[in-house]
Amino acid sequence: MPTMLLSGRTVHVSGDDLTLAHGLAAHGAELVGPDGPVDVVVHVVIGDLVEVPLADTDPDAWARRCDRVITEAIDAALAAHARMVGRGGRIVFVTPSFGLTGAAGLVPLATAAEGVRSLAKTAARQWGADGITVSCVARRVAGPEVAIPTFGPPSDDDVANTVALLASEHSGAVTGATLVVDGGTVLVP
Repeated sequence: MPTMLLSGRTVHVSGDDLTLAHGLAAHGAELVGPDGPVDVVVHVVIGDLVEVPLADTDPDAWARRCDRVITEAIDAALAAHARMVGRGGRIVFVTPSFGLTGAAGLVPLATAAEGVRSLAKTAARQWGADGITVSCVARRVAGPEVAIPTFGPPSDDDVANTVALLASEHSGAVTGATLVVDGGTVLVP
C-alpha cells in the first residue's frame, strides 16, 4: 500500500491499486514512508469480478465477495480517521460504478460497493466536525457502452485526476458525494 505526497499533501493508497498510484504520480505524488500523519487516504474497492448467479452464491462466497470488501473499507476509514483526527484530511473510496445500478452475476460486489458508498456518506456526516471529508469516485469496471463515445471509455488517468481533485485543498466543501467517472455509462442525478 503506497503512501504518496500529492502537491504537498501526504496520500495513502490502500487496496493495492498501483495503477491509481501511478496515475496520482502524474500529479506530482512522491512515495513517502507509511508512518506519521497523512492528509489523504484513498481506498480502492477491489473485489472478485467472477459472475455467479445470486442463487448459486453460498455464504462463504458472500463473505469473500461482499463482507470482506466492506470490512476492508471500514478498516481503511478507521485507520485514516485515527491519523487525521485533530488535523483534518480527505478520505476517498474508489468503487465500481455498477454498484449504483446493480450488476447481474456480481451481486455481492455490487452490494459491497453500495455499502462502501453508504459508509462514506455516514462517515462524512460524523467526521465533518473533525475537518475530515469522505467521498467516493465510482469508476467503470465493466458494462455497456459509454454515452461519450468520442472520448472512449474513461482511463485510469481520468480516475486519478478525479481522486486528485477530491484530495486537493480546493475540494474542502465536497463531502459525502460520489463522482461518477465512467463516460456516462451510469447517469445519476
